[in-house]
Amino acid sequence: MKNLIIFCLSLMTLVSCNLSKEVDINLTVYGSQPVVGMLPYPGERYQLLLTKSNSFFDPLTIDKSGGLS
Repeated sequence: MKNLIIFCLSLMTLVSCNLSKEVDINLTVYGSQPVVGMLPYPGERYQLLLTKSNSFFDPLTIDKSGGLS
């Protein structure tokens, strides 16, 4: 029984040695869009947050007005 377990573990180790595979993913072009967030609180004025969306893989840049673009 002990030999069977050692054999199975050895076989699994040998079989699983080359389980990595390189995958190429074609990402679609993402255009920046305005995003509007509204925060209603009871008894207070509405708060509006206006931002721009960015692609996940694009670097963050700072525009001339001092905000993130």
